[in-house]
Amino acid sequence: MARRNNNAFEKRMREQAKRERQEAKKQRKAERDAVDEDGEAAEPVEDQEQLMAQLAELHRRYDDEEISLEELEEQRAEITERMTIR
Repeated sequence: MARRNNNAFEKRMREQAKRERQEAKKQRKAERDAVDEDGEAAEPVEDQEQLMAQLAELHRRYDDEEISLEELEEQRAEITERMTIR
């Protein structure tokens, strides 16, 4: 029974983290959509090489079984959303 309670707690924590990431995503999108008076994007473009490195590190952690598939997918979505496709 103790394991069941632990699983419920872990699930609540994952769901809370997911909600927090969704809110952060909304805020980033709102900031990205904001423009200054010159009509240029107000938010600077992130370093794409750094984002690729974060993505590689994320996959390494999954391969080393440090994070679950669910965590991998959520964090990967967050990183890839910040990437600029040209």
